[in-house]
Amino acid sequence: MISLGKKMKKKFLWIMLGLSATFAVSAHPLPLIIEDEGLAAVSDEISSMVYQDKSFDSFKNYSCKVVGEKAALSESAAVEAYFLTTADACGWGAAFGPMWLVRTSGGEGSIVFSTGGCSIYAGR
Repeated sequence: MISLGKKMKKKFLWIMLGLSATFAVSAHPLPLIIEDEGLAAVSDEISSMVYQDKSFDSFKNYSCKVVGEKAALSESAAVEAYFLTTADACGWGAAFGPMWLVRTSGGEGSIVFSTGGCSIYAGR
């Protein structure tokens, strides 16, 4: 095992922190945020996947609608992904709301995951 001096350990730590921060930025280019003003209505095909999912059941009582945006999760043009949440903060608690990530490819679609929160980081 190599023994590093105190200065060398400190320098090594700073280099590793810098590299990990650089990797995190390149791997996750943009956060997907439920309060993003750019969220808009999505196709019926995409929204119906969420409406039919068990995770949406508690929002049906409020007559919530979903809004979203495309998420760049694949380099393939055949694969599309969407980040969705409920419109007008429907069913939210403070700034904590529902989130769904939906993926479509070749006419088939599925919910990748559903959770609650205020943002997620997702990337290729």
